[in-house]
Amino acid sequence: MRWHVHMYLDFTWWAMVYHYTMVAWSRWAAVQWPNWFRVLPSSTCMAICAIPWLAGLVQSIIEHQFDWFVPLYFNPERYGMDSDWERYGAYGTDTYYMVCNVVLMVLPFPLYAAALMTLFRRQAEKTIKARQRYARGTPPALLSVQRQMSIETRLLVPCIINTILFVVGQIFISQCSKHGKWMNWAVMVVFTANSLVNPLLYLFFSSVIRKGVVTACRDRLTASAIYDYELRSSSGDHRCSLIRMNRDATINSQLNRIQASC
Repeated sequence: MRWHVHMYLDFTWWAMVYHYTMVAWSRWAAVQWPNWFRVLPSSTCMAICAIPWLAGLVQSIIEHQFDWFVPLYFNPERYGMDSDWERYGAYGTDTYYMVCNVVLMVLPFPLYAAALMTLFRRQAEKTIKARQRYARGTPPALLSVQRQMSIETRLLVPCIINTILFVVGQIFISQCSKHGKWMNWAVMVVFTANSLVNPLLYLFFSSVIRKGVVTACRDRLTASAIYDYELRSSSGDHRCSLIRMNRDATINSQLNRIQASC
């Protein structure tokens, strides 16, 4: 049972690690080939997203076939993963994880560096052309170039920060996972916090997402307050009609918002 559970855990772990590289590649591809990236069909996008999962599954199945591989298991007394640490280090499992994790942690950064270099080079070329066309002041074309550069950079920065936090978390996990139950508890906290970082970063760096969240919260709170007041001050039959009216109004509002965005 432990063997199969650890195979599943390793499958999800490697899939997550490969996803960091895939996200870095997607950011670089979006900058390097913007027109191709915008018109990618859904089937191609799904195939690209499936690559990390398939690679993680294959790697997990293969590694568990070797005698030198020592699996981990959950020990409730230590609040975390445990193993035969002597065999884990002597048989090469520790080295295997270290090499794979270091390579996969380093791999996204050259892709992000290439994406940033492409952005800066493209901005410099467009800025020179805009200044050659308009010798006076700051023309609208130059402002458009700077605005586009700011948008693309804000899309890259959250991914880079998230990858850095992942690397820091990996160092913390590798150094602290064998030193008592409270350190293992701290490792679990790091895992949980890492999942929360990504949406917070996008909320902080993306003005579109911030406006959408604020608008949705404001509409929901306003509608909820009015609806609760009317519901409490109404009779039974009137309450049923209010519930139907509120449901229909919500559906119509969502449909109008979708049509407006299209």
